[in-house]
Amino acid sequence: MGDVTKAEYKTRLERLKDLIVRKENEYEQLKESLDGCSPLTHAERLQLIHEIKTSWTTTIDVKERNRLMKLIVERIEYTRNGDEIDSQVKFK
Repeated sequence: MGDVTKAEYKTRLERLKDLIVRKENEYEQLKESLDGCSPLTHAERLQLIHEIKTSWTTTIDVKERNRLMKLIVERIEYTRNGDEIDSQVKFK
């Protein structure tokens, strides 16, 4: 349409091609860095949860437990109906 000269067009096109190549390389590097990471199996998750439960009451003091809970829990809501309590935990 005449808004961009052929020289400008070629310059922009080369810049965009370079950018695409850089981003593809960056993507491949990130993908390779994640190859060593494998998701946990269900049994491994259960084992880790058990280890946390055990150390939670035996090795971690009350102040530290409180601090850790504040890091992962945003809010706890509860509704009381007589002797029954319905609670909901909203994690961060």
